[in-house]
Amino acid sequence: VGEGGMFVGVLMEEEIPQGLELMAISAKSFFVVDGIMVYKRVLFSSFLRLIVGYMFLMAMFVNIAQTDDVLSVFYDVLALQFVESIDDVAFNLAKRGFFGLAIMEAAQKEQSLGRADGVTDSIASNESWANRLARGVYYLNAVVLLAGLVAIQLTQQGGRFRCNTLTATFEETILEKAYVEGKPELLIYSAFNGEYAENGRFNGYPRYTERNKNKGDPFKVTVGAEFVYCKTLNAWVFRHQNIRTSLKEEKEVRENAR
Repeated sequence: VGEGGMFVGVLMEEEIPQGLELMAISAKSFFVVDGIMVYKRVLFSSFLRLIVGYMFLMAMFVNIAQTDDVLSVFYDVLALQFVESIDDVAFNLAKRGFFGLAIMEAAQKEQSLGRADGVTDSIASNESWANRLARGVYYLNAVVLLAGLVAIQLTQQGGRFRCNTLTATFEETILEKAYVEGKPELLIYSAFNGEYAENGRFNGYPRYTERNKNKGDPFKVTVGAEFVYCKTLNAWVFRHQNIRTSLKEEKEVRENAR
């Protein structure tokens, strides 16, 4: 999921390729607008394009690294793409007169950007060092992002980047007939609100055990509740070793997983 979303995001990003292309061409020839050299302007605008592009890639990397849902990944990429292109939207609105007459006239003024040597080749039309460097940087972006995502996924298997504590907030749900050490009693789920800290592993997944509500320390005498992962249900379940919601084990497991 993450690798596919990362690949799509790199393909959709437009600022970095445009900035690299302009900078590669600037390394061989000066740009002119109406006979006036604009070399520094082109470099400065290209540098700004690179900044915007790498901000896009960084935001996309963080979002994908924190998301485990396919649709969320692509929605995040589309949202970032819209934010990145919002300057083009504003420019089109300015050309249509939404921001005043003076801005509309400035936006509609046509200026042709050309090269001083009159050549019109693109970044892929020859094998100069500048073109090769620009293409290499573009491909390197995808390689670095994918390598970083794979490194995070491998590191997570060892327990890093995982939350060490959970905060549980149950609704005011009351189970009229629970079994506390075999005796039927009233069970109030909100009594188990609070912090749960990682305490070993269960079924290959971390086990989160209830902490003292006043100090946040582990219980010394009281037996706390816990969250563990049930492979049968493919879900996290809440349980307490001294409390049962049903005398039938299968029904109890499903109740605790809800």
